[in-house]
Amino acid sequence: MRAWILSSEESPETCSSLVWAETRGRAKAQANYDSPYMYQCDLGADDFTSIRAIRAKNLDNCEEFSEKEICLRLMKNYGWIFYLGNETYDEDNIKEFEKLFEVE
Repeated sequence: MRAWILSSEESPETCSSLVWAETRGRAKAQANYDSPYMYQCDLGADDFTSIRAIRAKNLDNCEEFSEKEICLRLMKNYGWIFYLGNETYDEDNIKEFEKLFEVE
């Protein structure tokens, strides 16, 4: 399935959400979905026209990948930054981010 990165002009914070859908409209319909995955968030968009959906072609058909693999690809290919508690994770400290997924 096609991958889309969603953002909203309504959001006071700069946040994005990754979703999979066949069309741009179906991707936008997922903008206010609150997911357990780190790469998906509720954009809180009241106006459908404020949602921006950009194709993420190198993540097409990756919806079955692990959360870790998807997050790593977003960091490496799209410059995503993840905020967990007081920590910020980006490409500069990607090794520390990977450790979050290690099972003890």
